[in-house]
This record gives sequence, C-alpha cells and structure tokens, in this order.
Amino acid sequence: MKKLLISLLAIVLVISPVFSKPNKEPKPPKVTKGAKGDTGERGIQGTAGEGLKDQYIGSIGVRLWDYKRHSGEISYGYDINNRNNILEAKIIIKFGKSYEERKLESLEKRIKELEK
Repeated sequence: MKKLLISLLAIVLVISPVFSKPNKEPKPPKVTKGAKGDTGERGIQGTAGEGLKDQYIGSIGVRLWDYKRHSGEISYGYDINNRNNILEAKIIIKFGKSYEERKLESLEKRIKELEK
C-alpha cells in the first residue's frame, strides 16, 4: 500500500506541472516619449538608414543583335560592395558614323583608286 501511494504521489507530481497554468509576465508599458517613442526625438519614422556604398560591379553580357543603327544586349552583374544583383537589358541606338565605318569608306576609296 505504501509503494502504491508513493507511486501515485510521484505520478501526480510529474503530471501536475503539465496541467498548471504558466505564469504570465506583465507586458512592458508602451513607450510614447523619449528617443524610442512616437513623440521622442527620432519620432515615428526612426533614424534614417545608411545609404549605398560605392559600387564595385562585376558583370557579364551577351549581345543579342548588332545592326548598323541599333543593337541590343542582356547582361548580369553583381555589386560586390552592396551585395546586389543587377540584371540589364539594353537597346542601343547609334547616331552618325562610327570610326570603323569612316575608316572602311576611306579604304574603299583608296582601293578603287588603285584599281584604276
């Protein structure tokens, strides 16, 4: 009988914390004044964040097309300093003649003169 009472007492002691209500800690009061409050020196907005640092970008690109007056390319880059991914799509419109076009025209003229 003594062993039965001791085992029942042990079971009750083990089970009782499971069914008891936990103690609730009181919530801290809402701060409305001071540096962290709505009416504090920093206000509702808080402090301004830190801006971006200088960009150090590594990138790789693929030219999709290249015609005489326009070209297009897609490139991917990574800003190492700010840890940002960069995805670009470019459409380039070319105005006037490029250095290569001017050089080719002058060479064509010289070839025609030499053929005569």
